[in-house]
Amino acid sequence: MARSLALVALALLCACAPRAVGGVQSAPLDPASVLGGTVAIDLPDYEDIDLAADDHTLATVIRTHGASALLVTDLGTRQTRTIPTTAGRDVLLAAGGAVRGDLVAYAEREDLGGRSIMWHVIVADLRGGTRELDAIPSELSDDPTGRFAPTAVTNGHDVVWMRAPIVEGRLGNAQVVRWDGEATTLVYRGQARFGMDDDGRIAIARPTGAPDALATWELLLFDGGAAKTIARRAGGGAPSVHGSSIAWPRIAYASSTIDIVDIASGGTRPITQQGCLSVGAAVSVAVFLCAEQRSRVVPLDARTVIDSAGVFLRADPHAIIGRDVKEGRWTVTPVAN
Repeated sequence: MARSLALVALALLCACAPRAVGGVQSAPLDPASVLGGTVAIDLPDYEDIDLAADDHTLATVIRTHGASALLVTDLGTRQTRTIPTTAGRDVLLAAGGAVRGDLVAYAEREDLGGRSIMWHVIVADLRGGTRELDAIPSELSDDPTGRFAPTAVTNGHDVVWMRAPIVEGRLGNAQVVRWDGEATTLVYRGQARFGMDDDGRIAIARPTGAPDALATWELLLFDGGAAKTIARRAGGGAPSVHGSSIAWPRIAYASSTIDIVDIASGGTRPITQQGCLSVGAAVSVAVFLCAEQRSRVVPLDARTVIDSAGVFLRADPHAIIGRDVKEGRWTVTPVAN
């Protein structure tokens, strides 16, 4: 999440006047009731930085002079430790839960020359121990969505990622796989977007045809057994499991909608904030970046809107990551179950 992401998003919104739609009106709620736990983080003003968090820990990748450093910070004590990474490789933190509990899941990209690369999927504990889980041959791509990257996520026990080998321009057998602390097993065959909750349930969004924005996508849930089809719609997006529902953001350009899908019935309730961009959902709230350096938080189970000063850039399952534009500091808002 480079700082330029915030500037691009704000530029997209500069001409938009945010307003609630679909009958949802702003409520006179104290933002402290939802956002009171926000923690300001002092980081040097790096141009290229990635952040991921849960309700206890912040993981930070800092890129300077061609080198990457991975740091973890306890949000309570502010103690920061460095996780050892491989020299000469770029380190990437995925959206959707790269840190949880005592684990951080990430990928290292090794440049092999030309367009050839190798993705190394790695899990680290907060004490600094690391373990490589996979090595996936691939190639540099001009695809801005990064849909063939491993995008490893963790729930503090398991790690899930996509294995999509590319050799000489050809995509091999794509798979979503899970490491349970001992062994790696197959979850799903094919290209997919995915998310995992603390109980190990995995939501899969898969294209039924060509994986583009206009294709029909299916939403599946893996819950300790065979997959259950939950819903279908036009367009993909990375899902996340939250109790009895799945949050399924739309990936259309400048989307202002997150679909909330009931697991039992498959019914879909869209949360739309016109003039805002959806940046994801945590366990209890959908998060939107709006105009005039403001953001909106919408509880998944209530028809209310909370406006907040500041820029929210990403919602991980248990934290909202943002930027206090006035103070020039990064912020983390823990979101507990």
